[in-house]
Amino acid sequence: MFRPGRATALSRVPGGWSGASGPGEIVLAAEYDGAWRLEGSAAHPRRAFGWATAFPTAGGHVRVRYGSQLPRSIALWLLAGLWVAALWITRKPVAR
Repeated sequence: MFRPGRATALSRVPGGWSGASGPGEIVLAAEYDGAWRLEGSAAHPRRAFGWATAFPTAGGHVRVRYGSQLPRSIALWLLAGLWVAALWITRKPVAR
């Protein structure tokens, strides 16, 4: 059981979050992915609550960034292309 504690919300910025944090844990409401990085720290992400991403932090100003955006974007565009091709192949012919 968790004891009540202080929580500080980080601001959403392009590619992640940024803001002031106290010492403790940074927990992201994002599914765990090892590509998340806490800038200025050697800490690696770990699972929190079985599915989320967390980092230990000493406090201060923190910046959390996603490190694999380009490969993820490429995979998304490839998947979209496959869907377009599948829909084109299975289209219903027009009676003339």
